[in-house]
Amino acid sequence: LFRKPFDGGKRTMDHGSQQPQTQQMPGPFPGFAGPQGPYPGQHPSLEIATLGPQVCTYSGLQNDREYKRLERELTRLLLEGRPELQQARKRAAGEVEGLLRYLEGNATHPSRLAIEELTQEAQNLLNEGVVGPFRQGQAQDAFEISEELVEAVQDVAMRMAQVKTGGSVPLRKARYKALTRICAVQEILEGRVRTHMLALPLSDETHEAVQRINQVMAQ
Repeated sequence: LFRKPFDGGKRTMDHGSQQPQTQQMPGPFPGFAGPQGPYPGQHPSLEIATLGPQVCTYSGLQNDREYKRLERELTRLLLEGRPELQQARKRAAGEVEGLLRYLEGNATHPSRLAIEELTQEAQNLLNEGVVGPFRQGQAQDAFEISEELVEAVQDVAMRMAQVKTGGSVPLRKARYKALTRICAVQEILEGRVRTHMLALPLSDETHEAVQRINQVMAQ
């Protein structure tokens, strides 16, 4: 005992009470441990955790800039991780592939395409009934918003509300955004139509029956 170097009193007489040292196991992606590793940057699991909610709430189409960004990031993770995939790492690759399928499936879903088609239909109605006359140089008071245009936009809004989403968050989000815009345009058009209605009481010089109409409206 006296031949051993002094350890500050940490060593006890009971040699069996020494606790075994815990060995830290490497993570599923040891290559991404940090700047010292061969793949410096953020850990893939953290990137997947960040991109996952963005994919699950994405409501656009395949030609949108945000879709291309998400697809590019997921593809990069998939290609960077595949040479290092073994055992637990395969789960991360499966998650990336699942996010890619989910992203593409929502962007090409029949309901999402129907929402885009109805949105374009409403845009065409506005181009023909409102934007076109302005581009032709007509003044704001030179034309009236027809009731047919208001009814056509209302019909688009009703069909938009009937699009089935199946409980999908991205599809519900896309339908809500499109329906909100169409309803806002419809409200503006209806207000425009009301401004062109004749004010009561009507002038008695218009027709001999106008006086009777004014009396009935007053009652």
